[in-house]
Amino acid sequence: MICGTSMTEQGMPPPVMLDEDALLCPRCGYDLRGTESARCSECGCEIDRANLSASAIPWVYRGSIGRVKAFVKTVWLFTMDRGPVRREVMRNQSAADARVFWRIVAAAVAVVLVGVFGVILLSPDGLKSLVFEVGPTSQQHAGLDEELRIAWSAGVGRAMALPLGLIVWAVWATSAPRLIPRILRIDEAQRARAEALMLYAAAPMALLLPGVVVYGSLLWLEPPLDRMGWFAVGLAGTLIAACGMVLCAAGILLPVVRVGQWVARLRRSALAGWSVVLLLPGLWLVAAVVAVGIFPACVGFLWIVIDSFR
Repeated sequence: MICGTSMTEQGMPPPVMLDEDALLCPRCGYDLRGTESARCSECGCEIDRANLSASAIPWVYRGSIGRVKAFVKTVWLFTMDRGPVRREVMRNQSAADARVFWRIVAAAVAVVLVGVFGVILLSPDGLKSLVFEVGPTSQQHAGLDEELRIAWSAGVGRAMALPLGLIVWAVWATSAPRLIPRILRIDEAQRARAEALMLYAAAPMALLLPGVVVYGSLLWLEPPLDRMGWFAVGLAGTLIAACGMVLCAAGILLPVVRVGQWVARLRRSALAGWSVVLLLPGLWLVAAVVAVGIFPACVGFLWIVIDSFR
C-alpha cells in the first residue's frame, strides 16, 4: 500500500494549501522534509508525496462517499481521536468544509435542546415547572431580583423566548472552539488551519442527539417492557438509560478534551491544552447566561410593557 494516498484520487480536489508545514509519514509520523526518497527512512512505508499534504478527514470527501457516511465517520474519528486524524494538524484544511460540518453539528445540538423543551412543554405541569409563580402583591412590591424573575417568566411562559435562546446557545457552543486560536494567539500562519480543526474537534457534541433519543426511548419502551417482568424491566431499563447517559456525557465532556488536545498539538504545549479545560466551559457559561437568562428576561420585559398598553 502506498502511504499518503487519500480520497482525492476519487475525484475530489485536495483542499487549498494554507501554508508550508512539515510533511509527515502517515504511518509513523516521521518528518519527510529532509529526504527525497520514495520511502520513509523510519518505517519503510512507500510515500505518495502528491497526496501527502491533502486532508484525510472523511467530511472533505463527502461528494464521493456520501454525506451521511462522511459525517458519521468524521464524528467517530474526532470522538475517538484515532492516530491518523491526529496528523491533520500538519495537513491542509478547508475552512469552508469545516463550516458546513459545524452547521450540521449545531443543528443537531439545537434539535436536542428544543426537543427537551418540547417534552417539558407537553408534560402535565408544562411550563409551570420552569417559570416563577408571582402573585399580585409580589408584583407591586418587587425588588430587582423579583422583577428579573417576573420578566424572565414572562419571556418564557408567554413570549416563548426560551426555544430561540436555546438555538442561539447551540450555535454559539458549537462554534466557540473557533475563537480559541485567536484568544490564545496562535500564529497567524496557522490560524486558518487551527480554526478549521477547532470546528471539527467539537464533533463529539453531535452525540447528544443519539444520547437523548436513546434515553427518551424509555418512555416508549416502558409498556412492552412491563409485560416482560420486573427483572427484564430493570435490566433493559438500566442498560438503555446507561447508554443514553454515556452518550450525553461524551457529548458534553469530550469536546472540551478534544479541543484541548488539538490546541496542545497546534501550540506544541500541554499547558496550552489544559487552559482550554477552563476556557471553553467558560465561553459556554457566558453564552448560557446571555441566551437562556438575559435574552428571555429582555423579551419578557418588552412583553410586559406592550401588554400594559392594552
